[in-house]
Amino acid sequence: MKIVYMITNIKNCGPFSVIRGLLDNINEEKYIISLFGNDDKKVVKELEDNGIKVINLNLSKSNIFIKGSKILQKTLDKIEPNVVHSHGLLPDYLLSKVSNYYKVTTIHNNPYEDYIFNFGLMGKFWIWFHLRHLKNFDRVICCSKTVYNVINKKVDNCIFICNGINIESYDKETTRKNVRNRLGLKSTDIVYVYAGVLSNIKKVLTLIDNFNANHEENEYLIILGDGPLKNECIEKKGTNILMLGYQNNVIDYYLASDIYISASCSEGFSMSILEALSAGNLLLLSNIPSHNEMINLESSIYLGETFDKNNFKEKKKKVCLKLKENNVLEICDIISAKKMADLYLTEYKVGE
Repeated sequence: MKIVYMITNIKNCGPFSVIRGLLDNINEEKYIISLFGNDDKKVVKELEDNGIKVINLNLSKSNIFIKGSKILQKTLDKIEPNVVHSHGLLPDYLLSKVSNYYKVTTIHNNPYEDYIFNFGLMGKFWIWFHLRHLKNFDRVICCSKTVYNVINKKVDNCIFICNGINIESYDKETTRKNVRNRLGLKSTDIVYVYAGVLSNIKKVLTLIDNFNANHEENEYLIILGDGPLKNECIEKKGTNILMLGYQNNVIDYYLASDIYISASCSEGFSMSILEALSAGNLLLLSNIPSHNEMINLESSIYLGETFDKNNFKEKKKKVCLKLKENNVLEICDIISAKKMADLYLTEYKVGE
């Protein structure tokens, strides 16, 4: 079987992390097509070293709509894949225009929330535009049940397969000690961590306000990432908040932390949260459907709490009380990329 994956750019981000999990756990002939020319060269080399054929269409955003579909059709006709699997608005648009192939897409967000936050009034147009072109796919796969509950009302032939991650073995104690020593944190400190874009949709300013107002003396928050609210975050942060910017080794900071925290108002099925769980972090998350879905992945395993604007301190305290009996790592089989890939492969075989 030949499988082609499509994404706007090859770089370490949520959608590509899902593709990476599929590439690593499906033993078939695999290709990955990126639309634009600014791929991460290091990541591309890693893929090619592992036998993945990488193709960059070098399109501009304007000629995507002028000649992109013709270029994609010619590229696919040379490969003759059994399945083409796209990720994202623009890849979905291009693939919807292609004929003669079994077409699959993964929806990574709730467009009714995400597009409005990112595009303002134009978000309503992009919601209509995306949903319209999803109707040309053989299978639409949502990254969570929460997203499925939204998309299934508008698009036929829709299912959900929850995101998964590659489960690694870590030397948690050594990494934890080294990172904390480097940051001047004690072994007895309770460390929270957030990793992601510093943006309004992630509500990082709310997160900082909540933490500033409710932390104990031995509690610290590590914020990883960059984004449009970076300067405002720096201005607001208190002495117990460490802003470390973009980091390649995010997992090291998860291993050094105790609790992953997010105040986001919209998520698909957060890869950052999955990675934090795989490092043994409990969760303290805003009360939105996707976060509740993650907290309740397995009823027999306590994963954490969701909070509203009036009970942050109470829920934070409850999670802290559970740290000594933490059994989060028992969730790893449920959130594995291998499990995710097996489910996707079943869908791919329909198109053979």
